[in-house]
Amino acid sequence: MTATEVQSSRSGPTPGQGETLNLLGNGRRLHVVHSLVENGEETTTRGLAEQIAEAEAERGDATADDLYKSVYVSLQQTHLPKLSRHGIVDYDADDNTVRPGPRLDEVRV
Repeated sequence: MTATEVQSSRSGPTPGQGETLNLLGNGRRLHVVHSLVENGEETTTRGLAEQIAEAEAERGDATADDLYKSVYVSLQQTHLPKLSRHGIVDYDADDNTVRPGPRLDEVRV
């Protein structure tokens, strides 16, 4: 295995244009990317869930408190693992921390 193949296998599959659009087509994943691009540093799943719940509450009838648990669970079980598999974020499920991944710049919006 070449050095490039080793690095690629560690970072996960490179998302093609269609996959990138699919990844960013979800508002919660897009919010995660925006937050990491804007701040450029480690954050927590809780912090991201609070931000997203507040943003969604501004556009709907539910309060941020009502939305928080749903947002947190969806980040933890679906969105962050998916972004992590593609190297867009580095997600540590044990510590519930999220930081920019090696491919974040490839999907900057």
